[in-house]
Amino acid sequence: MPTITVAICARNAQHIIGACLDSVRRQTVAPDEVIVALDDLSDPTAEVARAYGARVIASNATGLYEARNAVLDACTTDYLAFTDADCILVPEWVERAKRVLDEKPDVAAGTGRHPPVGVRNFAAWLHHMWFIVETERTGYTQGIIGGNSYFRTEALRAAGGWLNLPRHSAAEDVYIALALQRAGQRIWFEEGAAVQHNYETRFYGLMRKARMMGKDITVMMRACDFRGGLWRYTLAIPAIAAMFLLGILLCLVNARLGIAVAALPLAITLCFLAARFRSLTVALPRWLARWILIWPYAYGILEGLLSTVPAGAHRPLPNRPETRNAKPESRLRILLVCSHGGHLSEMFQLHEAFDGHDISYFCYDADTTRRLPNAELVPNKPYSPLAFAANVVRVWRHFNWERPGLVVSTGAEIAIPVMLVAKMRRVPFIYIECGAQFTTPSVTGRIAYRVADRFYVQWPELLAAYGPRARYAGSLIDETAPSRK
Repeated sequence: MPTITVAICARNAQHIIGACLDSVRRQTVAPDEVIVALDDLSDPTAEVARAYGARVIASNATGLYEARNAVLDACTTDYLAFTDADCILVPEWVERAKRVLDEKPDVAAGTGRHPPVGVRNFAAWLHHMWFIVETERTGYTQGIIGGNSYFRTEALRAAGGWLNLPRHSAAEDVYIALALQRAGQRIWFEEGAAVQHNYETRFYGLMRKARMMGKDITVMMRACDFRGGLWRYTLAIPAIAAMFLLGILLCLVNARLGIAVAALPLAITLCFLAARFRSLTVALPRWLARWILIWPYAYGILEGLLSTVPAGAHRPLPNRPETRNAKPESRLRILLVCSHGGHLSEMFQLHEAFDGHDISYFCYDADTTRRLPNAELVPNKPYSPLAFAANVVRVWRHFNWERPGLVVSTGAEIAIPVMLVAKMRRVPFIYIECGAQFTTPSVTGRIAYRVADRFYVQWPELLAAYGPRARYAGSLIDETAPSRK
C-alpha cells in the first residue's frame, strides 16, 4: 500500500503550529510520517513539533522554494503532502488525498478547498477572496494551493522539484503546477480535501504579502523562462492599474473622457472574472478584492521585472514529453462531446468505433457522467452567456492538454463552444444530429451544419431539411434502420 508524508515548512511558528499538528493527529487515515522543516533547529517551533511526534529537519533555507526542496530530499514515502503551520486539516484530508493518487494514475498532484478559520475581519476577507483555485469543483484543474497540496514523490523528483530560488517564498505552488504540467502530468481538485486557513488579519501585512506575491511570481517566471498565458496576464496587471490612474487624471481635464478611460479596465476585469467563475455573484467580491490589492501587487510585479534573478536560479521548465502526442498513425486522440441524457446514450452506441483510440469527454456534470474516464465536466447552464464564455476557455485548455485529432458530438448545446474551438484549432469535427429530431432540425444542429466537417442525421427525412452537406448512415436508436460505417 502506498505511503504518505505530511510536511510543514515553518519559521517561528511555535504559537500556531500545535493546532495544525493536532489536526494531523486526528486524521481518519494517519500519515506514515510527519516532517516539520525549519530554517534553523534552534527555532522554538522544533520543541512543539517533536512533542507531536513529528520528525524535525533543518532546511537551512532562506525561502520557501529551498524549504520545499529540503523536504523532498528527506521524503522516503510514495506520496508527499504539504500544509502550512497556520492551517487546520479536515479529519479526512489524508484519506481523500491518498484516494485521489491511488485511484487516478494520470494525476501527479492534487489540491482542494481553502476555507477560512479563526479571526474574520476585512483583511482576512480580502486575503480569502484572492484565491482563485479554491473556487474550483471536483475534477482536473490547472493550479495548486501550496498549503493544501499532495503529490506523487516520484513525479516531483522527475520534474526537478522546486526552483533553487533563495530569499523568495511566494508562487512556489504556481511554479510546481507549471513544472508538473509541462512534464506531462495532471492535477486534480478534490472539494472534500479541505484545509482551513487562518488568513492574514492585518491590512498592512496583507499589502506586504500582495507586493511579495507580485514580485516573486514575476521573478519565478523569469527564472524558468516561462512566457505563456500567465506571464501575459501578470504583465497586464500593472498596465490595467495604470490605465485606471490615467482615467482619474484625465478627469481633471475632461470628465467624460476620464470616466470612460477609468471605467474600461474596471469593466474588462469584471467581465473576465465573471466568465472565469461563471457567476457574477462569485466574481463580484473577488473583483472588488483584486482592485484593492492590485496596487501593491502591481508594484511587486514591476519590482520583479527590475530585480536580478538570483545566481543559479535559472532553470527552464521541463519539456512536454514527445511520447504524449506521438501515437501510431492509426491511433487517434478523440474528444467526445455530449450532454448527460439521451445524447450520452447515443454516444455509448458509438463506442465500438472508438476501440483502439484514446478517448476523452467534455460533458455536463451529472450522475450519469461522473464515472466517465478522462472526462471534463462542466455545470449544466445552457442558456448562460457567462457559462458559455467559461466553457470556451475550458475547451481551449482541454485542447492544449489532450491535443485531440478528432472531435465527435451527438449534441446538444454543449457542443457549440467545442465546435467553435475545433474550427479555430483546425481539428476535424463530426456532428451527429439527435435521433429525437425526425423532421425538424435542432438549434444546435443548424449551427453545426455550417461548422462541422461532417454532419450526419439519423432519419432520411432530415436530409431535405438540412441540405446537401447532411449525410444519412443509419440510426443510433432505431434497431430496424440500416446502419453502415
